[in-house]
Parts: sequence; C-alpha cells; structure tokens
Amino acid sequence: MRRQYAPTLAGFRVGLSGAMPDRHELEVHGWSELDIRTAVAYVVEAVLRRGGEIVHGNHPTYTPLIQAMARQELGRSERGGRKQVRMYVVGPYIKDVEVAQLCAEHSDYADIELVGPWDREDLGEAERAAGRKEWLRVMRQRMSTYADVLVCIGGKGIRSDVPVPGVLAEAMLMSEREKPVLLAAAMGGFAQSARERLPRPRWDNGLSGKENERLESAGDPSEVTELILQGLERLRARSEEHTSELQSHHD
Repeated sequence: MRRQYAPTLAGFRVGLSGAMPDRHELEVHGWSELDIRTAVAYVVEAVLRRGGEIVHGNHPTYTPLIQAMARQELGRSERGGRKQVRMYVVGPYIKDVEVAQLCAEHSDYADIELVGPWDREDLGEAERAAGRKEWLRVMRQRMSTYADVLVCIGGKGIRSDVPVPGVLAEAMLMSEREKPVLLAAAMGGFAQSARERLPRPRWDNGLSGKENERLESAGDPSEVTELILQGLERLRARSEEHTSELQSHHD
C-alpha cells in the first residue's frame, strides 16, 4: 500500500529556480547531472505529496522532471484532480504554433500563464531580444509575487549575454519582498554564489544558521531534500500560526 503523507504544505506556493550548472563546475563540486536531476525530482515530489504547489518558469532542464512528478501525484484520489503546478511561460520565447502544443503537453497537470506576446517571424533580432528581456523581467516579477518561498538548485553563472543570472534575479526579487529563499548551493551553479549576494534576512527561511550551512554543503540529493523540506514545513507552520492569530484578533 502506498504511503500516505500529511498535508503539511497544503496550499503553500513553492517557487523553483535553477538550471543545470556547467559540467566542469559539477565535477569540481563532486556532483553529476544525474545528482542534480535527482535532487530536483526529490524536492518536487516531497512538496507535491504534502499538498504544496510548485511554481516555476518553464526552464527546459527542470520542466520534464516537474511534469513526471506532477502527473504521478495527479492520479492520487485524495488530490481530487487539483493541479499543483503553476507554470509561467515567457511568450517571446515561443511561436504561436507552439502555444497549442505547450498547452497540450502540460495543461493536464499545470495551470499555465503566458506572459507577453509570442514570437513573430517578422521581428528583427534586436527587437526580439529586447522583447524577451522585458517579458522575462515581468514573468519573474509575477512569479515572485505569487510564490511564498523560493528554492534555488543549480543555475548558470554570469555570461556575456546574461550579466544577471536567473537564479540571482529571482532570489533578489524574493528578498526585496521579504520572502524566504532556500539555497541548495553544494553542487555549484549560481545558487552557490547567490548566497554571498543576498541580504542576511534570507536566513529567515525556516532553517537555523547551522542548518543553512548544511544545506549549502550537503553532499547528496536526499540530504538536500530533507533540509529543504524541514525549512518549508516550518515556514508553513509559522504562516498558519500567523493566520490563526489574525483571525483570533478579528473575532
């Protein structure tokens, strides 16, 4: 019989940010692409099984993993067919003929929000690049407004055409909104360097200082998942306590 999980994250909106780090960087930190994919799958599965919602920006590295885990959980009777994924799609990165395909592939398990107009063949390269940059910014704004917490795993570093990597941009937006950020930094990627750039309030993420240090040096996907889940469940419990206090004052 399949194990039942308590809905300790029910209704909690967990943003997921990241991408596959460069292979060299993974090797330096003793991780592999399989380790990264396993960590992401474990975290997504843990959140969904406890009633939480995954919020993400349709990065091709992680979307197939989220799709597989979400479809698995969608079939569970106690979910009642409720979708537990919200996927933001930046319009200028896809063409009109791809919109229907995208919806057909993902709308069975995810609520999809298209941000900005889709790509057009008549656009020049400069106009296309400007549109993508602007609507990517808008998408990140919406995602950081909607999510309750952000989990960062991996991510690409600074490149000539990307001076502000996505993980840093999304983590900074959450910090500006005084929302917690959990950084799984041990495997490298920009999640590692982002920890040095975020303001200290990011520590208020459900984990103690020592637990955050463990998360940033955790050596395997299971340990990463365990620590992230601890932080998320404490944050959710704290949120429920705050809501109860407000209701009691109102009554």
